[in-house]
Amino acid sequence: MEARVLPIFFISNARILFPIFLALQVCNVTAQNKYDGIRLDGIVYDTILTTKHIPSMGARVTLVNKISNKRISVKTDSIGGYSFKLNPDTDYVVFASKKTYHNSINHFISTKNINQSNTIHQDLNIGELNYCGPSMVGIFYGFDSADLRKSSYGILDTLVSEMTSYPHITVEISSHSDCREKNKMDLSEKRSEIVINYLVAHGIDKERLVAKAHGDTQLLNTCACDNGKGPGINCTEEEHQLNRRSEFKILRLDYYPENSKGSDH
Repeated sequence: MEARVLPIFFISNARILFPIFLALQVCNVTAQNKYDGIRLDGIVYDTILTTKHIPSMGARVTLVNKISNKRISVKTDSIGGYSFKLNPDTDYVVFASKKTYHNSINHFISTKNINQSNTIHQDLNIGELNYCGPSMVGIFYGFDSADLRKSSYGILDTLVSEMTSYPHITVEISSHSDCREKNKMDLSEKRSEIVINYLVAHGIDKERLVAKAHGDTQLLNTCACDNGKGPGINCTEEEHQLNRRSEFKILRLDYYPENSKGSDH
């Protein structure tokens, strides 16, 4: 805005003009681009069922603010699209998830050094999670013991990692005993309980875990004792060891916590 002094003439009498100078402001208006902020948009694609990328409607896209650690989530529209408004000078991570699907990889987004209206485009790929019905032998125990062995921690940590990466799966922990152990069902329950306690302590929601106890009703071999009359009385310790175990099996692929809601970023 520029101030200019302009002369204004008034007639004081019939013969003389007296110039009077008034300070008037004259505005120079310069056209400026309107700042509309920074946005992130993209499309979530289903990449498992076909070699072509199919837009995935109803996928959940989560944006994590790396400064505040707050997150906001939206669901994709009918063409798989999503959009967020971003804060300036901020780092983010964005990823997509969907029930019965693998999560997309995390993508790093930054608005640092962006000083004008801009749109960042980032597509995300998800793939359908295959159902793993058959049980897999997980960990083993000592005789008449529910204590975790050192060799079990690596296996349980891998399970924690998998359940963290795929937050929609529900897992069954089935525990067993050999035929010689006392209080077989109670011992099996304790074995499942100690596994669940470990997983929960490492961040897995207890609602995603189902405990089962089977005692010696599901032996992996012919080592049944049958009240001291069965072939189990002649089995080796290694054969009995196979039956003192906990197994892990995926039960469901559609878990979502009840309080899973987006928050402001």
